[in-house]
Amino acid sequence: IRPGPIQGNAVHPYLRRRAGAEPVTYLHPSLQPILEDTLGVILYQEQVMQIAIAVCGYSALEADIFRKAMGSHRSHQKMQAERDRFVSGAVRTGLAEPDAEELFKRCSGFTEFGFARAHAAAFAKITYDTAWLKLHYPVHYLAGLLNNQPMGFYSPSVLVGDARRHGVQVLPVDVNASAWEHGTERIGDSGDPRRDYAMRLGLRQVKGIDEASRELLDEQRAIGPYSGVRDFVARTGLGEQVVERLISIGAFDWTDIPRRELLWQLRTTLADADPDHPALGLTDDAQRALGASLPPMTFAERLAADYRELSLSPTAHPVELFRERVAARGVIPIGEAGRRRDRSAIRLAGLAVSIQHPMTAKNFVFIALEDETGMINVTVRPQVYTAYRALLHRHPLLVIDGTLQVEGEVLNVVARRIHPVDAVVAEAAAPEGRQRSTEIDLAKQQRMFR
Repeated sequence: IRPGPIQGNAVHPYLRRRAGAEPVTYLHPSLQPILEDTLGVILYQEQVMQIAIAVCGYSALEADIFRKAMGSHRSHQKMQAERDRFVSGAVRTGLAEPDAEELFKRCSGFTEFGFARAHAAAFAKITYDTAWLKLHYPVHYLAGLLNNQPMGFYSPSVLVGDARRHGVQVLPVDVNASAWEHGTERIGDSGDPRRDYAMRLGLRQVKGIDEASRELLDEQRAIGPYSGVRDFVARTGLGEQVVERLISIGAFDWTDIPRRELLWQLRTTLADADPDHPALGLTDDAQRALGASLPPMTFAERLAADYRELSLSPTAHPVELFRERVAARGVIPIGEAGRRRDRSAIRLAGLAVSIQHPMTAKNFVFIALEDETGMINVTVRPQVYTAYRALLHRHPLLVIDGTLQVEGEVLNVVARRIHPVDAVVAEAAAPEGRQRSTEIDLAKQQRMFR
């Protein structure tokens, strides 16, 4: 939501009126023809100019000058001059002076950041179209968004997490199934595209595979499936580091050979694919025997590999690593916050997917906090931000103690205290028999999630 409607006290009254929760009212009958289609609140710049003309006696040229005077470079002197004229004109039309002052306040607060009607309509059309696509074709919509990155406000990780929470199945990178682009795969025949398709991550998401490799990879995929790691290396010529990344994220899991074993054998595999540069060391039998004895990758290691090499995970969220431990310290899933009452104390844990410092927010800071069940906005007051500033910018995984605000279906948390998740996890012992490795230290967190 733009700052202008917020400053003009338009957002909440409009939403309540649209929902039928409060009656439509006007400060004066002369405002009804101007504001009737927006339920009595100012939403467009043109309405400010119409009010200046119809209610305050401005000419069209003077109304445009009034609009410009309220721009981002307005001066106190110009504003005071406009206020006196605006209020006196509104009073002559029949508004009481307090109502005229309130009308000026709403206009001046709105105009600095408001939209013209045509501009708002263009954004609304795009918003409606994309919302329709997300509702009816969520798998195809997600693939389209990811194939056009970088774009927009949210990272691919957030887009994938949101899609998974809305029922989209995200399939991992697979050298035989993944094209360069992210794509869709049919998994059913119900006739409902929301259930009949899954999204397959493309090779473009893997760090180290750049656009220059696109044509080669698509050509080799068209020839036929790879028979194993050696065949992949021989046909693509991709280097050791890239192949290691592909193994780490499970792109060769279809071989039924554990990832650690494939990684252990990689040097020998590369040498087999390039006989001119033989590997020195253990025999093939010794390599296989040692590789087979290695323990499988843990849940934490697989998740870390996903975020390290893909910047996202198709199957899990980082908070799942420590959910059981933080639950013992009073932390609830974000998805359960809606069951709590307004103004109740709440404790949440999540990944800070964005930290915003809007210039118009009077030093308030806003965090988008995400876990495996949802996302919630967290408001950080200036004094709280000052106390926890260093922590916020060093620790991507946080536990936040705050007060829940509920207005309709909109939830917000006002933070009181902020903790690094490591500290809270350290306080809680894992439930017996259910411990999951959470050995992702701060340095690794910063590399994975920032």
